[in-house]
Amino acid sequence: MLVPGRSLGGPVPPLDMTTRAVAEMREWDGRQYDGGFGGLHDLADREFTGAVEADGAVCFMLRGRVVGVFETDEETDHGLRPGDIDAFEDATGTAYEAPHAALPLLFTMQATGGEERGRYYTEDTPLEEVHERLSGGFTGYVELSENVLSGDYYSVYHGGRAKHVAFVGQSRRLLEDEEAFERSCDEVGIYTVTAVDLEITEIPGGEDRTAAGAGAAGAAGAGAAGAGAAGAAGAGAAAGESDSSASEGVAGAGTGTSADDPRLDADIPESGPDSTSEPETEPGGEADAKAGSARDDESDTSSPGDTASGTPADDADTLAVDLTGGDDGDDGDDGGDGHDSDVGGPGADTAEADSSPAPAAGPADDEEIEAAVTSVEQAAPGSEPPGAAASSDGPPTAESPDETPTDEESASEASSEPAASGEDMAALQRTLDDRENEVERLEAEVDRLESELRTVRDERDDLAARVENLETRLHDLGAGAAAPETAMTPEEALSGTNLFVRYRSKSEPTLDDLSDGVSREGVIENLRLEHHTEFDAGAVAVDGRQFDAFLESTQEYRFARWLVSELPLEIRDTGAQGKLGDLYGALPDIDRIEFGATVADDRTFDLVARNRMGEPLVIATLDDSREPTQDEELAALVRGGSTVSEESGSLACAMAATGAFFEPEALATAEEATGGSLLSRDKRESYVKLSRGRGFHLCLVEDRDESFYLSVPEL
Repeated sequence: MLVPGRSLGGPVPPLDMTTRAVAEMREWDGRQYDGGFGGLHDLADREFTGAVEADGAVCFMLRGRVVGVFETDEETDHGLRPGDIDAFEDATGTAYEAPHAALPLLFTMQATGGEERGRYYTEDTPLEEVHERLSGGFTGYVELSENVLSGDYYSVYHGGRAKHVAFVGQSRRLLEDEEAFERSCDEVGIYTVTAVDLEITEIPGGEDRTAAGAGAAGAAGAGAAGAGAAGAAGAGAAAGESDSSASEGVAGAGTGTSADDPRLDADIPESGPDSTSEPETEPGGEADAKAGSARDDESDTSSPGDTASGTPADDADTLAVDLTGGDDGDDGDDGGDGHDSDVGGPGADTAEADSSPAPAAGPADDEEIEAAVTSVEQAAPGSEPPGAAASSDGPPTAESPDETPTDEESASEASSEPAASGEDMAALQRTLDDRENEVERLEAEVDRLESELRTVRDERDDLAARVENLETRLHDLGAGAAAPETAMTPEEALSGTNLFVRYRSKSEPTLDDLSDGVSREGVIENLRLEHHTEFDAGAVAVDGRQFDAFLESTQEYRFARWLVSELPLEIRDTGAQGKLGDLYGALPDIDRIEFGATVADDRTFDLVARNRMGEPLVIATLDDSREPTQDEELAALVRGGSTVSEESGSLACAMAATGAFFEPEALATAEEATGGSLLSRDKRESYVKLSRGRGFHLCLVEDRDESFYLSVPEL
């Protein structure tokens, strides 16, 4: 079991997640990227968040800033290797919009690699505990994936802010923010804490943008230095701006320096102030004023460990010690790594020594904020020229009497500065509030669009399933030269089809051998129904199916097979040879069966069974609907059968088959037609007698569960 707080140390190679980064990126919504550095500048202008892929190169962007540039390389362990922004000079490709702002940072951190600060078991060190410490200014990420079956969970920390994402299930469904973090806190497994150094990559060809941004940053730095000489409020502003200027224009030009650009964090809600400052308060807040007063009394020669020991911002330093296995929080800056020094270095002393009622350092980097700061600086005409404060060898401390202006004009200007600063800072706060409200509105809009996207994707999946089904049916129909060329209706296909009763071998049991006691199975196994069509059956599709598959599924074909293979055996096995003598004797003589055939005076029947001479032996009407058979239909069959019998004299039986049932009136019609004379000695049942030597059986058949049953007469 892992010991809480114990660090394994050493550099961390990119994880397997990076291997999936390119594939995951290509699942995002993509659009054509215009190409070249101009295309990247266009994406930067609209604060694009996502990835751009062009000619084997990939760059990740967060709010218009390039946070990482790589080249795809399948031979490397992680699938990406460091790249150069010059690869995009004339390249065109695809811009992928990230579904969540944390993903470009996460993929960049993993591809860049970093330093593992510790591995923890969730039962010993809960994620919530580490999250509270990291939220003070840590830059890196936490991964919970080892020994976790449900998925991979990540928390990305940058500039005092945190975002949470997770990939769960086999489909790697994306969870976001609170849902992802809450799920991760409920999991049991091993997680790692990794610190990462990131650098902003400048997009070439933006000299005009760079010059404008550098000018704004220089004006802000000069005003901050003058305000530091004027009074306590000016000192606070100078501290915030001098920290910004120390990063050599990151906010303005985005050159290759630290990636802790506040603009990068605008999409990531604050879980702490930033990596070196005190917690934010309202402008001119009482807590901030007291903290600034207390720090003014401190000596500027105090060590980083002494000045950082009691502030919330030092949680990151304390965590750094915990992650490296150290025992003394005051020795957090002795490790020599770049992360601990960020907490206790000169930048932290400057921020603490120069705190004032002015607001704490935050994401005040857009054009409106810079304009507001410039107006504050211009309101102090007696400010020192740029560079006066910057020439100091160390961080500014509380002013001595020798340094305080002695003339009345300077004193009056200094006394009026806090009032002017307070008004402009209030306006600045309102601007920030408006932007936060706009961010919330946009996030709600994103949620709505994501919901619509999920709906569209579900519809896409349904359509894909339908396409797959259609492709399967096309496969059943055949492909290439074997694919059907002609579509026919069921009526057309059946009317051009004849069935022939054949046997596999005449030496095996046939219907002619029924009286010899042959087995039922032997006859059925030997009997064959072969079809002959008036068209090329291989080139015809009926109802989207090949002809053979269609034919064998029809009621007509199933009835024909029952008529010649099962009915004669049922009559024999039930001892009904006498009462159905004419039908029993005719069934072995059936040679050919027609569908939709016309006989005797242009009368058409659904099925006609003939002998070798073409004489009709059995006629039938078939109905596969769910409607019951009416008496009119049965009366028409009796009339038709009588006409056929009188004309040919070969008819043995007329049959009516239904998929439903026979109405009582239809049964009465059948009984009336087969009643016969009271004095008749004829033993034949359900027999329509036309004359002394001529007549036919009338049989009613029910189609149930893919089988046929003789209901009149009952066997």
